[in-house]
Amino acid sequence: MPWMEILMRTYAAPLFCLFLVPSMFGAEPASKGDQKKSFSRVAAEVLMDSARRRVEPEYPIMAKKMGVEGDVLLDVSVDASGAVAGAERISGNPVLAHAASTAVLQWRFKPVLINDHPTAVVGRMKFEFKP
Repeated sequence: MPWMEILMRTYAAPLFCLFLVPSMFGAEPASKGDQKKSFSRVAAEVLMDSARRRVEPEYPIMAKKMGVEGDVLLDVSVDASGAVAGAERISGNPVLAHAASTAVLQWRFKPVLINDHPTAVVGRMKFEFKP
């Protein structure tokens, strides 16, 4: 068996899974464009300080085996009650971003008060993946 065929059989399927499949099936929960307009932008520190429940993202096994690492930036939308309304990938590997958004969708926050009123907010959060 030629060496190129061995390489293709060994690495083609994992690469396909890591880079193509998540985007084909809409792996990342998307924020609704119209809904995003009604959210007030806050610093990541404001969101982190108001987090009541955090779920750490699970490092995807195949990504870890292949040495895929890096930072993921997500815009996280939180409604006035403190529930996560959505997460949109800004940058980072799509597979890692899917893991981060799956985790952050389970987070819960104290309502963010602006002018003494609970307000829907959006903040940019960074997740680091290192094997």
